[in-house]
Order: sequence, then C-alpha cells, then structure tokens
Amino acid sequence: MVLQPATVRTGDVYLVLDAPPDGTLTFIARQDTESATPGPLSDADLARLRHGDTFHTYSTSLNAGGCDPSQNAEDRGKVGPCGNVMKVVVGPGAYAVTGGGPDPGSSSGEAASIAVLTVLP
Repeated sequence: MVLQPATVRTGDVYLVLDAPPDGTLTFIARQDTESATPGPLSDADLARLRHGDTFHTYSTSLNAGGCDPSQNAEDRGKVGPCGNVMKVVVGPGAYAVTGGGPDPGSSSGEAASIAVLTVLP
C-alpha cells in the first residue's frame, strides 16, 4: 500500500483506489467508544494494528468494483457505491490505510502492510 502524498492538511481528504480497479481500501482511526468521534492513532495504536489488534479502532472501507463493469467504468474517479474514491474528514495526527479489510494483521503475529496518513494542522 502506497499513499501519495502521505502527508496532508486537516479537513476533507479524498482517498483514491488506483489499482486494481476492483480492490478494497480501508481507512482506520482510533475510537475509544462506539459513540466517540474517531480520531488519530497513537504510535502504540499503529504498532498494535500492524499485528491485527483492532481494539478501540474505527474503520470504513471502499470496495471498488462492486457494481457491474459499465457502472464501475462510469463512476471511476467519483465518490459513491460504484466509484473508487473515498472521502474522509480528518484532524491532525496519524491514520492507517490498508489495501484490504479492517483486520490488517495476521493471526500468525506477522506485521501487516499498512500505510500511515499523516495529517498536519
């Protein structure tokens, strides 16, 4: 997973799934309780996340390619159920992005491949 750019300013951020056109993109933030507002991850959160520990995290996913081929082609570059763009609103700090589902670590304890999105004020 590669983020370009990996550092952005606070506010609306658009994550674009570049390839494959039918892949999955997951955005992960910290969330202490179900009713809490998601926020940035600490270094300890990121370390746990790399080993599959999703406790106190919030995730939202984009599953591009979930529509028929003509709808996927028509909505490429757009936010929506058939598009390949996800909008997230972020504050300063670190957030994780994976190329798969919200459980990035493996049960064998191997480190998962995640990209860190750094958000500046």
